[in-house]
Amino acid sequence: MTEISFADLQTEIEAAWERRDLIGTDTQGPVRTAVDETIALLDSVPSSEVTTAAKARFDALLGRNNFFRGHLDEALADTERALRVADRRRLWPVLAVALDNKAIVLATTGRLVEAEVLSRAALRIALDHGLIGDAARIATSLATQLEDDDQVQASLEAYEQVDELARRLGDRRLMIGSRLNRILDLLELGRWDEVAAISTDFMEVDAPELSGAFEMGGLFANAVWLYLGRGDIGMARRIMGEEFVPRGGVRSDLRMLHDSARAAISNAEGDHGAALAIAEPSLRESLDGLSVDRRHALIEAVGAAFGLRRHDKVAELIGVVREHAVAGLHPAIDAHILRFEARLSAERGASEDADSQSRAATGAFLALDRPFWVAVTRLEHGEALVAQHREREARELVELARATFVELRATPWVERADVAPAGSAATEGSLSA
Repeated sequence: MTEISFADLQTEIEAAWERRDLIGTDTQGPVRTAVDETIALLDSVPSSEVTTAAKARFDALLGRNNFFRGHLDEALADTERALRVADRRRLWPVLAVALDNKAIVLATTGRLVEAEVLSRAALRIALDHGLIGDAARIATSLATQLEDDDQVQASLEAYEQVDELARRLGDRRLMIGSRLNRILDLLELGRWDEVAAISTDFMEVDAPELSGAFEMGGLFANAVWLYLGRGDIGMARRIMGEEFVPRGGVRSDLRMLHDSARAAISNAEGDHGAALAIAEPSLRESLDGLSVDRRHALIEAVGAAFGLRRHDKVAELIGVVREHAVAGLHPAIDAHILRFEARLSAERGASEDADSQSRAATGAFLALDRPFWVAVTRLEHGEALVAQHREREARELVELARATFVELRATPWVERADVAPAGSAATEGSLSA
C-alpha cells in the first residue's frame, strides 16, 4: 500500500466528518455514518505513528460532537484519549482542539476557571502554530465561556478576535457568526443600537446569502429580546418564523434559546400560561448546562409565573435554580433571583424585605454593568413603593429607570414608568411587558 502522510489521512478523516448533515443528530443518522466511514478508513491503513495520530484527531472530533449532542461523559472520554496521544507526540492541531474540547465540557459543569485556562492555552498553541481555523473556533469557545462567567466585556473582545481571524481566513460565514454571537453581550451592556444594526444586516444581507444555515438562525434568536424590549412584537415573531428558524436537528443550547425566545413572545402578548409551559421545561433542562441558557429560561418562567399570580410557582422555580447552583458562581443569576425575591416580598406585603432585596439587586446589576436590568429593578422597586403609598420615595427610582429606558428606546418600559408614579400596579409578565 502506498505510504500515506498524517496530513493526507487527517484530510480524509475531516472530509468524512464534514459529510454529516448537522451537529447534534442522533447516533443512527449522519454522525454515525461519519464515525463508520472514519473507522473504516483507519482500518484500511497499516498501523503506524501516522494512524495513531490520525486516530487522536478522530477522537478529538468525536469528542466535540458528543459535547454538542449533550453526551458530556462520552465527550470527555473521547477527548482524554486524544490528549494522551497529542500531548506526548506534540501533535499541535490535535492538542489545540482537544484542550478546547475539555474546556467546553468543564465550563458546562461549572468549572469555569479551569475552562478558561485550558481554552487560553489551546488558543495560544493554535496561534503559535499557524492553525488559524482552529484558533477561530477556540476563540469562539473562549468567548462563550467568558460570557457564561459574566465577563461580558472580555467576551466581546474574544468575539472581536474571532472576527479578525475569520477575515484572515476569508471565512464570511464565521464572520457573520461572530457578529451574531455578540448580540447577547451587547444587549446586557445596553448597546442596543449596535444590536439593531447587526440584526438589520443579517436580515437584509446575510440570511439570504446563507440560505438557512442552521446555526446562524439559531444564534439570531437572541435579537428577539431587543425587539420585545422596544415593543416590536411583529419583528420578534418574524425572527422566530420559518424565515430564520433552523430546520432539522439543532444543538440543545440553540433549542433552549429558541424555547426561551418563544416564551418571551408569549409573555409579551400576555399569554403567560403558554410562556410558563414553554420556559419551565427549558429551565429544568438547562440546570446542568450553560448559565446563559438557564438565565433566559429563568427570566421568562418566573415572569410568566408572576403574570399568572402564582407566587408558589415563583418560589418553586427560584428554589430549583438554587438547588443546582453555587451562590456567587453566576452573579447575574444571583442578581435576578434577588430581583424576583424583592418582587415576591412586595406582593406578599413584606415591605422591609422587599426594600433590602431591591437595593441588593440594584447594586448587583450596577456592579455587573447591566444598565437595562438596573432600570428594571429600580422601576419594580418604585412600583412596590407606590403600592405602599410611598410615592415620594418611588419618584426618584422611577425617574432614573425612565431615563435609561428612553436612552435604550425601550418604549413599553417608558410607558410603564410613566404610569408608575400615578400609583398604578406593576405590569405583569416578562421583560417585554
